Amino acid sequence: MPEKFSVEKRKEHVLAWAEASLAEEKSKTAYARENNISPTSLHSWINDANGASFTIEEKELVNRARRVADLQTYSPAERKQHVAEWVKECLKKATPINAYAEMNGFSNTTLKNWINGKGVTFTPAEQELINQAKRAISKQTYSAEERIEHAVSWAKEGTARGTTTTDYATRNNIAPGTLRSWVYENSGVIFTPAEQELINQAKQATERTLPVEARIKHALGWAAESIANETTMAEYAAENGILTATLRSWVNGSGNVTFTPEQQATINQAKRAASQRTYSAEERIEHAISWAQEGIARGTTMTEYAARNDLAFHTLNNWIHGRSVTFTPEQQATIDQAKKLQARPAYSAEERMKHVSGWSSENSTHGTSVIEYAAKNGLAADTLQRWVHDRQNQATPEEKAQLEKERHATDVANANSMVARAAGSRMRKYTWMTSAGAGASSSAAEPPAKTWHSDRNTAERRSQSPRS
Repeated sequence: MPEKFSVEKRKEHVLAWAEASLAEEKSKTAYARENNISPTSLHSWINDANGASFTIEEKELVNRARRVADLQTYSPAERKQHVAEWVKECLKKATPINAYAEMNGFSNTTLKNWINGKGVTFTPAEQELINQAKRAISKQTYSAEERIEHAVSWAKEGTARGTTTTDYATRNNIAPGTLRSWVYENSGVIFTPAEQELINQAKQATERTLPVEARIKHALGWAAESIANETTMAEYAAENGILTATLRSWVNGSGNVTFTPEQQATINQAKRAASQRTYSAEERIEHAISWAQEGIARGTTMTEYAARNDLAFHTLNNWIHGRSVTFTPEQQATIDQAKKLQARPAYSAEERMKHVSGWSSENSTHGTSVIEYAAKNGLAADTLQRWVHDRQNQATPEEKAQLEKERHATDVANANSMVARAAGSRMRKYTWMTSAGAGASSSAAEPPAKTWHSDRNTAERRSQSPRS
C-alpha cells in the first residue's frame, strides 16, 4: 500500500520500472505485482514523476518509458475508448488533450496520435464528434491576457533561475503541455517583440543547462518515438520543452553531441521514417489553416512554419496551393488572405512611419487598436506592433515632438471636419425652417448667412484652442 513507501522508495520504484519497461517491455501491472505494490499506486507515482524530486534526465527516462508502454499496453478497442471518453469530456468542458492524457497516465503525443487515427479506426459519425471536440479545444479556460502573463512570468524565472516549463506549470496548476504550447507554439497568444525576446532568452537559458548526456537522450528519445509512433520533431520538442531547431541540431550531432555507431543507426532509421511519413487529409488541412492564421496574425512565413513543425517547405506549399487538399469556402478565404499578405512588397521606412502615424492618430481619435488598424490596412498585427514599438524606442526627443505635432495637426483637421459637417447640418435645418415659415414677419427671422458664419467662427476658435 502507498503508506508503506517513502518518497525516496517510490522514486526508486518508478525509475526501476522505467528501465525495465525500456529494456524488457515490462508493463506497470507486471512490475507492481513482482514488487508487491498496488498497480494503482505505481500508476499514480509514475504520473507524479514530473515533480521537483526528479532530475531532468530522470523525468525524460520516465516519459520515454510511459510512451513506449502506451503502445504496448493498449489494444485498439482501449485506444478508441479513451478517445471517446476524451471527446465526451471535451464537449462538456473543453478538456485539453494534455490534461486528459496526464489524468489517465499516458503521454500527450500518444493520445494525439489516437485522436488523429493512428492505430485506431473511426466511423464517420465518430469522426464528426472528434472534429467537434477539436474545435471545442480552442475555447480554453485561460484568457489571452492570462496566457501571456503566465508565459512571460515563466520566461522571467527561466532566464533568472533556469526554471523549466514543467516546474512552473506544476507549481501554478497548469498542464505542462498547455504552457509549452503557449511558449513554444504561440498557441492562442500574440507577444510583443519585447516579450518574445524575453521568452527566446528563457528558452535558450533552460536548454543551455542540459548536459550533453541529456541532449543525447532527447535525440534518441525522439528517434524511438519517430520509429514507433511517427512522432515529429516539432511534437517531441513541444512536449519536452525544447525548441524544434535545438532538437534538430542535437539529432544532427551539434551541441557537442556524439553518438555510438548503434545510436547513429537508430537516428538514421528515424530520419528515413520521418522522410517517408504520410499525412491524412485532415492533418494537411489543419497545417495549412494553422499557417494561414499565423500568417494573418503574426506574419509567419511558410518557411518559418514548416521548420517549426518539421515539414518540408515544398510539402506545406503544395497543401496551401490545394494539391491533395480540398478546402471549404471559408478555409479558402483564410488561405487567400494569408497568401495576399505574404505576397505584399517590403515596406520602406517612410511607409512604416506613415502607418505608425496613421494608427497613432486613429488610436487617439477613435480608440482604434493595432489589430483593427492592421486588418483595415492589409498588415499583420505583429508587424505593425513591432513598427510602433521600434518607433517609440528609437525616436529622438525632436522626432517625438514632431510625432506629437503631426498627431495634433491630424486631430485638429478631424475636429474641423466634424464641425463643418455639424454646421452644414444646422444650415440645412435652418433653411428648411425659414422656408416653412416664409409667411412670418421678416423681423422675426434672423439672416441665415450671419447665423451660419457665426457658428463656424465659434467652432473654428474651439478647434484651434489647446487640447486639455
